[in-house]
Amino acid sequence: AARLGLSGAGPRPLPVYTDGLAFLARGIPGAALISFEDNGLMPNYHQMTDTSDRLSFEVAWTGVGFGGEVLRSMAAEK
Repeated sequence: AARLGLSGAGPRPLPVYTDGLAFLARGIPGAALISFEDNGLMPNYHQMTDTSDRLSFEVAWTGVGFGGEVLRSMAAEK
């Protein structure tokens, strides 16, 4: 996160299950990457209002890059 200039990145507890639960339930290592607003909220997460017109593609591509870095880091630990 620091190399990419991302602030506030890191593990956070969530009051909901994420898409990573399917992996966790099967004992497969993985990570669920979720974008938060600057105020720490994610008001449209898996809701009917979670539509592409509310998506920042720039932020999404930053998340893709971050996800790649996380995967490379996980692979290097093996």
